[in-house]
Amino acid sequence: MRQEISQFFCDNPIWVYITASILLLLGLFLKRYGAKLLSALLFTFFRKYSKNLHAKQFIVLIRKPAEHFFMGMVIIAIFNILKYSEDLVLMNKEFEFSPYIIGLFKVYMIGTIAWSVMRVTDYIGYVFQTRTRSLKHIDPQMVLFIKDLGKIAIILISFFIILRNVFHEDAAGVIAGLGIGGLAIALAAQETIANLIGSIIIFSDKPFTVGDLVETPELKGVVENVGFRSTRIRTMDKTLLSVPNKKLVDSALNNLSRAEIRRVRFTLCLTYDSSANQIKSIINRINQELESNDRIEKNYLVTFAELQNNYLGIDVIYFANSDDFEILAAVKEEMNYKIIDIVHESGAKFVAQNPSLVFADNFKKK
Repeated sequence: MRQEISQFFCDNPIWVYITASILLLLGLFLKRYGAKLLSALLFTFFRKYSKNLHAKQFIVLIRKPAEHFFMGMVIIAIFNILKYSEDLVLMNKEFEFSPYIIGLFKVYMIGTIAWSVMRVTDYIGYVFQTRTRSLKHIDPQMVLFIKDLGKIAIILISFFIILRNVFHEDAAGVIAGLGIGGLAIALAAQETIANLIGSIIIFSDKPFTVGDLVETPELKGVVENVGFRSTRIRTMDKTLLSVPNKKLVDSALNNLSRAEIRRVRFTLCLTYDSSANQIKSIINRINQELESNDRIEKNYLVTFAELQNNYLGIDVIYFANSDDFEILAAVKEEMNYKIIDIVHESGAKFVAQNPSLVFADNFKKK
């Protein structure tokens, strides 16, 4: 039996293949059970920080990188016990096989560790975001931004570690060696850097937060996410629009969600058949309706303002005393019904299909 396992096959005795098989089975066992155990052990370092919450989320995040870590260690061990030719011929040139394999596994292990650290960063961000949801002075989106920034830093650090330990290159020398190519990359990245600075300005000045209804000269919608380069806004048509952060910072932006009251302004367009008494009656009755409505501020204005070629215009301006968009819509609807009844009861008529009709909702902070 001892003689059989001492026989050689491809420059390796049989017992070496048996050992490699045992190691492989051990790796599969560790991948399934050891990764879960390691994740649970690592969570003990975060137990106090997280108040023993979200343990399941932590294990789910760390388990997959831990599986790859164990399998990487086992494969390295197998390669170390196997004997193979030190020199291989490729394109009539000799090169050492071992350093390439070692370098490949170094990249794999550094990448696995970096992946694990990024997953820990995800977990910390998750806990912080959960905690800040109940705090008005901290924007949960800021937590996501810092988390993503940290993950980018981890990727860059891992890249330079691989550069230094695997390829034996000095990072400063590589950056300096880019020369004109680096300058071209820097110029091409100007817009990206400007958008990144724009995102920092958004988080520091806080002109809006996620969930706010905002309006610019070009768009109107609800902010859903603020990223490094762009902000995603759900428009009133329910489409998702990505707007560069630099553009939002540079343009005039009205945060409608922060308005204490909301202004409504429109023009009633009546035909020239309407008499002065009818117009006065309409204005008086609209004033009475605005005065008696508890959801409307008392600084309203109703005036006979326009004598156009094809209509007589009555300007109506009032303020709904709520920052809730649904309440504003309900107040507008109620007043519109009453104004239609007032005009019809007075005997006056609206101008039919008038292209000059102005009906605009303008929101203004009191």
